[in-house]
Amino acid sequence: MKKIKYILMLLLAGIWISACQDNDDVKPSNEGLNEFRVKEIVGRNDLWGDFKINLNYSDDRLDIGVVVNKDQDTIANLTKGMVIMKVPALSQEEIDMLEPGSEVPMTSRIIYQVNRTTREESITHYKREDLQFTFDYEENYIYEFDDTLSMNKKVMKWRCFGEADWEIPLTRMVYTYEGNRIVRGEYAVYDHQWTVISHWDYSYDGARQTGLKVVGTNGEVNMEKVFTYLADTKMKVVTTQAGKSHEVTYTLDENGYVVRVEEENGNYMDMKYEAGHGNFSDFIPLSVKLQGEPYIK
Repeated sequence: MKKIKYILMLLLAGIWISACQDNDDVKPSNEGLNEFRVKEIVGRNDLWGDFKINLNYSDDRLDIGVVVNKDQDTIANLTKGMVIMKVPALSQEEIDMLEPGSEVPMTSRIIYQVNRTTREESITHYKREDLQFTFDYEENYIYEFDDTLSMNKKVMKWRCFGEADWEIPLTRMVYTYEGNRIVRGEYAVYDHQWTVISHWDYSYDGARQTGLKVVGTNGEVNMEKVFTYLADTKMKVVTTQAGKSHEVTYTLDENGYVVRVEEENGNYMDMKYEAGHGNFSDFIPLSVKLQGEPYIK
């Protein structure tokens, strides 16, 4: 499940994935309007192989994204906060019982879903079992912003919770800023009282973020991101966690939009943009955006 989840996150966000529900009273995000929006994504990953996504918008909001494979067959759709994939309608045992050459009936299954409002996100995770994707768990975020009238409000704090039987503890992140940039996060869990378990330390060289280090209260480094700038429009991010490293290279255009994402294993995405605001960046959870990596708009 973790592999599938990571592929989806990388696919849709450069790194992570989220989405937006289709409610009239939902604001696009706490960010300002962007001048361009992604129109097409071409790439390769371990879940879909070679793929292409064509994205269509209505009133500056994503209406539908159609995912096709190298044979031009539709294999998934992105719509109304959901990633929906076509999967076999039969179990593997039932497929094995079919006559040779028989066509396997297909059905649609949600494989990832996020409902988002201005201050809340509800992210539903699904796992693959016997060719199907079934509900796994849900995590809910509540964000608190500064009290300015700025369009780009600062996230001062977030809380994350799930149902008790999902064994997801109530957690909290509190950010410290210097000017408009985050310099530290204090991560805590709740068990009758808040207990800080790690600090998130951000590092910069001038205006550029150079790293993010998560250090436990025992002094151990739980996770670290190192940002290396290869050129004005190209950067590499190496994330190390639990003794494993993952490298992603981003290429940006002259306007600062992500036009290519490359993994060290050969997976990649190329993006094309069109003029106009879109809400594709709502596919990325706000808590993840705050880690500093580029994301698709």
